Amino acid sequence: MLVSAVMRLWFLATLLLLCACSAGPPDDDDDDDDDSLVDYTLPQLDCSSSAGLYEGQATLTTAAEVEEFFANYNAISGNFSLRGSELSQAPGLGCLVQAEGEVLVENTQLPFVDLRSLVNIGESLSIHDNPDIRQIAAPNLEIISLFTVLNSNDRLEAIDLSSVHTLRLDPPSNEDSNLHALQSERNPALVSFNLDSLRQCGGILEFDEDDQLTEISLPALEQVSGAIQIDNLDALLLFDLPSLEQIGGELRFDHNGPLHSLFNVPPDQPLTVSAPMLSAVGDRFYVDNNPSAMTMDFSALTSVGGEFFLRGSVVLPQLDLGALQSVAGDFLVSEFYAIEDLTLNSLEQVDGAFSLTLSKQLATMSAPLLETIAGGLQITQHDALTNLSFPALESVQGDLEIRFNPVLPNTEVCEVWAQIGEGLQGDLISGVGCPL
Repeated sequence: MLVSAVMRLWFLATLLLLCACSAGPPDDDDDDDDDSLVDYTLPQLDCSSSAGLYEGQATLTTAAEVEEFFANYNAISGNFSLRGSELSQAPGLGCLVQAEGEVLVENTQLPFVDLRSLVNIGESLSIHDNPDIRQIAAPNLEIISLFTVLNSNDRLEAIDLSSVHTLRLDPPSNEDSNLHALQSERNPALVSFNLDSLRQCGGILEFDEDDQLTEISLPALEQVSGAIQIDNLDALLLFDLPSLEQIGGELRFDHNGPLHSLFNVPPDQPLTVSAPMLSAVGDRFYVDNNPSAMTMDFSALTSVGGEFFLRGSVVLPQLDLGALQSVAGDFLVSEFYAIEDLTLNSLEQVDGAFSLTLSKQLATMSAPLLETIAGGLQITQHDALTNLSFPALESVQGDLEIRFNPVLPNTEVCEVWAQIGEGLQGDLISGVGCPL
């Protein structure tokens, strides 16, 4: 009888727990070693009593405070904050429809952030330093007027911002170009981030040290007023920007994808980088040390407003820069061991040095329209280079260095030197005795 009574009490307690007004699924702290992605389903929610506008700011630190708030309100005119280690449930949070200020979730024990009803955030969305959050769901959110920060959430696996079409309404001015629209950093368990509807980004778009993220796909994104910075994503296999046409700041893609060191052996997990419509980068183009990249599509790129720097893509078999016309800084391509041909058919202007170094299979390099280099010209350490052509080059405002290319005929070196003629402002560094 005692056992039966205990079992009945256990059943009732379990039933009450399942029916509790929780804003998310039960926490699974008892299974800390289970790192598999949890498939959350949004719980049933009754928002019939939440129909008022709260005037001012609200900072809630307990489940009771959250439940009381959403028993009366579904919108707020100021900032809305969930904060503190005592907060492990947020009953009714999914009823929030509008926040005219900031939405902040920090240092909580919440397992789930349910913003299913939220359509507009008047200022920023900031969710950071929450050790137990597994999912952020805001599937109906369309506009975040200022910035979005999603940082240092140790167990965060999935983010759904699938209806957001605008991040930061007011793009940064030239005097203040370092304003973020989206920052996702140090979320070591993150595997899914849905931004399928994003069309416009009015600031910096940054991902850094999200170690398990394999894909960043932004199918609707057309313009970024700030920079794109993608760094230190060790598991990344796809970075896809099929509609992007213009970046107002820099494009930085640095240390991404699985490690790979053999240029003549394809990686087991190749990285694909695709931006086939991108025509202009307003600042520097910086792509460095992505050793598993097998595809990089920048075939529509015509102008770079700073330096062009591409290095360390050791297995990349081809690089199409045929549309590139101008670089407002140095042009440097290095450590590309699998490319056999580099033809810069449209390049007319380099407002800095031109450096092409360290290749294993590059046989042909040409820039038929390039007339002026506002720095030195360096072509060095190419094991297979046999053809080098700069037929329109008239001015090099630095040294001409062509050496350590073991199979490049001396006549190729001397033809480039003769082509430039008196337009060479520095020295010829080649080890080749070209006739005067």
